[in-house]
Amino acid sequence: MLNIIIFGTGSSAQKFVEMLDSTKVTILCFVDNDISKQYKKFKDRYINPPQKIQDFRYDYIVIASQYSNEIMEQLLDMGIKYNRIIPFDYGLHNKNNMEYYKKVHSLMLKDKQQHNHKLKIALINYNYSNYNGFALYKYMPDFIKGKYDVELVTSNDKEYLSKFDVICSSHYDGIYNGVHLNFEMWHGFPIKILGALQKTVTEKSIQYYRNRSQHTELVFSYSQLYTTFFNACFPSCADKYRITGMPRNDLLFEEGSLDKLESLCKRSLSGYNIVFYLPTWRKGKNQVIETSCEWTKLFGFKDEDTDRIKEILEKNKLFLVVKLHPFEFYQFKNLDIFQHEQVFLLSEDILMEYKIHLYELMGCCKVLITDYSSIFFDTLLIDTPLIFAPTDLDEYSENRGFLLEPYDYLTPGPTVFTLEELEKELKKYLNQEDEWKDKREQVKKLIFKYYDNKSSLRVWTEIDKYLSSYEMKWTN
Repeated sequence: MLNIIIFGTGSSAQKFVEMLDSTKVTILCFVDNDISKQYKKFKDRYINPPQKIQDFRYDYIVIASQYSNEIMEQLLDMGIKYNRIIPFDYGLHNKNNMEYYKKVHSLMLKDKQQHNHKLKIALINYNYSNYNGFALYKYMPDFIKGKYDVELVTSNDKEYLSKFDVICSSHYDGIYNGVHLNFEMWHGFPIKILGALQKTVTEKSIQYYRNRSQHTELVFSYSQLYTTFFNACFPSCADKYRITGMPRNDLLFEEGSLDKLESLCKRSLSGYNIVFYLPTWRKGKNQVIETSCEWTKLFGFKDEDTDRIKEILEKNKLFLVVKLHPFEFYQFKNLDIFQHEQVFLLSEDILMEYKIHLYELMGCCKVLITDYSSIFFDTLLIDTPLIFAPTDLDEYSENRGFLLEPYDYLTPGPTVFTLEELEKELKKYLNQEDEWKDKREQVKKLIFKYYDNKSSLRVWTEIDKYLSSYEMKWTN
């Protein structure tokens, strides 16, 4: 039973009272600014002055007056929270809050508010490398297609995004205003420190994280370990987590990865050993700098020599696919090594143009070289051999830090600091000398609950379960 106060005693109040369901609502009193009406009765309830509102324990104050904007401002000045104030004529009062007001009305009126349209779901996919939206759209089950209006959103336009009821994001890039429903998938298993644990975090950032978490309905997780790590960085309620795996990881199991890579490179790669080099960023958005490392060299080794790299590529029939982080691609895309015919610099623009996700290419990868990029965790699902080249490990650990140390505890592959060491470890893998296979399996069991390609289906099932429960809550 809702306890309400009605502000207004004119024709709007008369109309509103007639619409109320007495089994759902108790009118505590009426309120009016007109002194001549105060302390008299209206509809068998006393009319109080506004200052008397504080004497009552109420759920909502309903503004039933043509002066709703003025009364709203008056109530806010009195310290009453805006989400406890509901204009009766919400359509005229404030279009931006229309959906919220509709929901509260449905709790009070006799006639149920029926949804006459499908919920609109936005799957954010601002790039084709670390977002989950593309995979979630690609593997959308038929029962979702028939029940909801789902769209893959590839342009970062908040005004357009605001038209959706539900937002599924991979970078906490939803709309966190209490009106939209947000589901978060993030973009990888965290190995480096994030969010509230960062040394540079401010109170303003903490408040931002709290608001974001408060208005996120579900967070999808790899495993209990992931939930523990992620919640340390972005604290939330434990019951918001659902262990499903990540939709984009389903793409790792796709066939035809070599064909797709050849379509991007516009050449045949038959006979080559495909090696990917996927480093993380050092200088990010807002010019946040993790280390002083600059990509003046491909790997950053002290003994690095471009001619020597070319020799290694040619001698071992290697085709090297390099993808710099989007933050740094345009700054370092003109290195001389990228002109070599056995090196391909993969850009976000190419992936977007062809609508091919990075994870659809990883199946043809013989060896993955990285530093701190969390992609190596995901490739454990297809048992990709790994080499780690953290050339600025000490500085990165000092400035950014890791969620679990030592760094090599969760890195199931050799760590190299010179070009000579890199060549040595590459040759081992190419000669089928894989001494890290058991360690990869051990780490995989820590990181994942599920090892299959059904994460998208599990995510959709949880989304549907939540939305079905949500709709029942507001329509019953």
